[in-house]
Amino acid sequence: VQTCALPICGPCIVMMPHVSALQDEYRTKGVTVIGFTAKDPNNSEEKVDEFVKERGKKLHYTLAYADNRDTYEAFMKAAKRNGIPCSFVIDKAGKIAFIGHPMLLDDVLPKVVAGTWKGKDDAAEVEKGQDEMHDVMTAARKDPEAGLKALAEFQAKRPNLAKSIF
Repeated sequence: VQTCALPICGPCIVMMPHVSALQDEYRTKGVTVIGFTAKDPNNSEEKVDEFVKERGKKLHYTLAYADNRDTYEAFMKAAKRNGIPCSFVIDKAGKIAFIGHPMLLDDVLPKVVAGTWKGKDDAAEVEKGQDEMHDVMTAARKDPEAGLKALAEFQAKRPNLAKSIF
């Protein structure tokens, strides 16, 4: 699993405990998480070093830093992604199995590790869950009571995603 993230990016920081827990859970199953960040006007090697000194003990995975944007841009452009955090899951054969938000990894990793991941079909189903979660949040903003009902239904249908920090 490779998660592209900028340490100073709020959404990336929010996902770090979850990604750390996934590394803990899947470490013995051959999964290696590498957080990746690259230099930009708001992100320097010094800031990354400071971030790791402050939070490093809580990160149970490796954080890599590049002094240019080449790797980041190559991955994100090829993946047709422009938002972070973004995860790339590489299967046992060395092929990209999934590209998407790290909050979806609870539904992705068990299947990839077991060798039962069905590529685009499973990816579409996982991303459908993300859309459904967005609908629950929208319902909650419009009508809290209806939102709670929608959340209960969502939790029953998609327990892994429902426990997401979002």
